[in-house]
Amino acid sequence: MQIIGDKNFPTDNSFKLLFDVIERGEKRIHASGLQPAAKSFLASVLFQRLEKTVLFITATEKEARAAYQDLAFFIDEDQLFLYPPWYACSTDIFAFQKEVTLSRMEVLCRLFQQRPCVIVAPINALLQKTVPRDVLAGYVETVA
Repeated sequence: MQIIGDKNFPTDNSFKLLFDVIERGEKRIHASGLQPAAKSFLASVLFQRLEKTVLFITATEKEARAAYQDLAFFIDEDQLFLYPPWYACSTDIFAFQKEVTLSRMEVLCRLFQQRPCVIVAPINALLQKTVPRDVLAGYVETVA
């Protein structure tokens, strides 16, 4: 379900200022004072406007899952991914890690394909090691 179409971007002055800063090529942009759902809305507008991959970083996994749910309202599910962290301790480590591995590999493959998407990740997931790009390339096969 896609709520924001090409022609109905928000016209609020703050959005215009933000897009102007982005178009000028600023590397770091600080936006503050937003509620969680507003952050998700802003990320979805940026994704739709820029047509580039957006990395939505959260402090905790709980916040990442909530942001993912909020973003699912604005962005098609084939363009939205959750990048979960590994867990060192678990009661059924093999069953649980299988889901985590699948989610992480799905994100890495999407990045490898260089197709725009929104990735939601808690900071601890981004700090964990992953397979190098050239190694991943040796295992990825595209099926039509």
